[in-house]
Amino acid sequence: MAEPFRVGAVVANLDNPAVFEMVQGMESQIANYPNLELAVQDSRNVEDQISKAETLLAQGVNVLGLHLYDPMVSINLIRDAAKQGVAVVILIDEVPGVIEEGSAKAFIAGDEVLGGRTLGEWLVTNFPDGGEAAILTGNPGNLTAEARTTGFKAGLADSNWNVVAEQTANWVRDQGLVAFTDMLTANPNLAAVFANNDEMALGAIQAILAAGKQPYDFLTGEGDIVVLGYNGTCVGLKATYDGDFSAEAILPFKAAGAAFADLAAQFAAGESIDPLITVEIPVLDASQFHEVVEGTMTVDPAIKANIDIAVGSGCG
Repeated sequence: MAEPFRVGAVVANLDNPAVFEMVQGMESQIANYPNLELAVQDSRNVEDQISKAETLLAQGVNVLGLHLYDPMVSINLIRDAAKQGVAVVILIDEVPGVIEEGSAKAFIAGDEVLGGRTLGEWLVTNFPDGGEAAILTGNPGNLTAEARTTGFKAGLADSNWNVVAEQTANWVRDQGLVAFTDMLTANPNLAAVFANNDEMALGAIQAILAAGKQPYDFLTGEGDIVVLGYNGTCVGLKATYDGDFSAEAILPFKAAGAAFADLAAQFAAGESIDPLITVEIPVLDASQFHEVVEGTMTVDPAIKANIDIAVGSGCG
């Protein structure tokens, strides 16, 4: 009997709903390939991530997927894996140069700059009078966080919106609460906040409520501060449907996870692969979410299914 083709993945913290959904996508899709054996490790920080990746390499994985906290710190890990003949796939967060030099075989991600810019343009289009805006960013140095922030600022160019506050909350809800509380104290006239992910946006909502204000409800036109989410996690989709987020950029993490499983199967079969796999990052506002649920607006079936789950059975 042939040895199974071993596939490993090291991702960020599974407490992050987006990361959890990506792993779900891997696990559900890998079931279609009985010759593949999947081992997934989540991690708490860069050092933990590198240690767990080295363990998987020692166990003899053929393919290694990496969803990295700090891509630049992890370049030596990627190069070492390539020297061992392991096919490295970069997930979501870009590592400059590793595809070009041949250390990594593929990069699976969305156009993060475009996703951020689309959200910025949405804000300008729907609130042309402008005002003061804030940005909650992911980990310092994280290229995905930088791309989303850069894109959002580009979307506000030549508008009446002015970014007056920008601070990291490290992708975490609790830190989003603390950071946005500080922002509101220093900038009481804030009219909008863009968070690099849903968890930080939910933290911002907690800060808004604690300050005696309300998130702007795009469905009713009432409230004080427009909240813009990013990722399309179950909780983010529900918040947008409920009107707590005015709009949401939806990165289909499950689709990225499934694409990783498909790539692993191609490697196992000796097939050539595309070094860049992109997944669409659509932006939908709260009213469009209702149109999707009601069936009057058509979106990608996977996104529709995720919205239906968030609205129907809820987020466990």
